[in-house]
Amino acid sequence: MKNVLIVDDEEAALVALAEGLGLYLENVKVFKASSGVKALEILRSTHIDVVVTDLNMPIMDGFELLSTLNRLYPTIPALVMTAFSTNSTESQLKEIGYSVLLEKPLKLSELAARISRILERKAAGHLEGVTVASFLQIVEMEQKTCTLELSSEGRTGLLYLLEGQLINATCGDKTGVEAAYDLLSWGESEIEIHSGCKYRERSISQNLQYLLMEGARRRDEQGAQKKTEALDETAAGPPGEFLTASDAEQETPELPDAPLESPTRKMPAPHPLSKSPTEAE
Repeated sequence: MKNVLIVDDEEAALVALAEGLGLYLENVKVFKASSGVKALEILRSTHIDVVVTDLNMPIMDGFELLSTLNRLYPTIPALVMTAFSTNSTESQLKEIGYSVLLEKPLKLSELAARISRILERKAAGHLEGVTVASFLQIVEMEQKTCTLELSSEGRTGLLYLLEGQLINATCGDKTGVEAAYDLLSWGESEIEIHSGCKYRERSISQNLQYLLMEGARRRDEQGAQKKTEALDETAAGPPGEFLTASDAEQETPELPDAPLESPTRKMPAPHPLSKSPTEAE
């Protein structure tokens, strides 16, 4: 089941969109929010696959919602709808990473088709068993614009590509080139492909080949450090097994006293049939 969130301050339009999409889309649950604030409440508690939002709303308008969405939920795609489209509106949307603008009144069939295509791309955009390095080289050759979500051992991070160029990255508290080095040093990762790139200016100036080589160098360095730590632990032995001198004395087993042998050489006993020297005479 996929979840779609519709955000519009007009109650009638909100209900019509939610009910209409329910007829067009199978295995999709539609959530409704009458403001950007309520939309964020739903996003905090529910996994949402696609957001469809109006621009003109009180308290928190669509621009502010999209900016927050980009910051907190950068992998969730969004469609924007408005009854008042202008060149200025389109420019503002492109600045925050969105280019699809749907004009009201909407055709439900068109909106449903767009949402369906996004959900299909997300379902097909999960890769396993492919190295990040090889996939980045493919993206560079095909000059694709996308966002890659990497997951490895409970860690996640994002690589942003614009026309095949890696222009930014985020990983934990790190951004830019340091975040890219961290992500490229992970080795095998699960890759989730998301359409679009919210950044338009480069934060990473290094070319892809340099980034890949530096990431590989750091990965080898981390692997060598782990091996050294493992050897040190093995040499030290398990904790709590060290013996003091008194402990060693107590645990040394006592051997039974052995009879002392005389240093004088023992002569063999005479044979019973042999004669003594006097008898021989």
